[in-house]
Amino acid sequence: IGLWGYDATPADPFVLNHRNFPTATMLGDAEMVLGALVGGPGTAVIGCLGGAQVDRQGNINSTTLVPDGGPFLVGSGGGNDVASTAAECVVVATLTAARTPERCAYVTSPGRTVSALVTDLGILAKHEAGGDLVLAAVPAGEEPLPERIEQARAACGWDLAVASDV
Repeated sequence: IGLWGYDATPADPFVLNHRNFPTATMLGDAEMVLGALVGGPGTAVIGCLGGAQVDRQGNINSTTLVPDGGPFLVGSGGGNDVASTAAECVVVATLTAARTPERCAYVTSPGRTVSALVTDLGILAKHEAGGDLVLAAVPAGEEPLPERIEQARAACGWDLAVASDV
């Protein structure tokens, strides 16, 4: 929305919160921030994104759930700008089969720069550029490691591979 260098309001860090405006070092418009500053000369940007679906290659869908005109969601909202210009992106979402299809029904943001999908059941990471997301970590818990790994694999919408050093 054009805020740059702002301090998020405690307990309400939503970027569109107007209480963030007074702390911004610069106010402009979204085109200036996402088009010139994010990913501009001399910058190294790490993006944090969400989406309704994330496929095995990190492609993000935040537009429609089925390719033939299903319900419209929120659209890109700048997510594509960030995913396309950031040096690296991390996606945050709950891990369910519906949220992690083999292939997204619609690609709102390309997964080229997505390095990880951080979920409630584990972290899926790419170990090579252009590769698939694999289970790289699971949260600590009372259950033995193999059970926590299987819980994450069972929740994923594709046959989730597991890194050798989870």
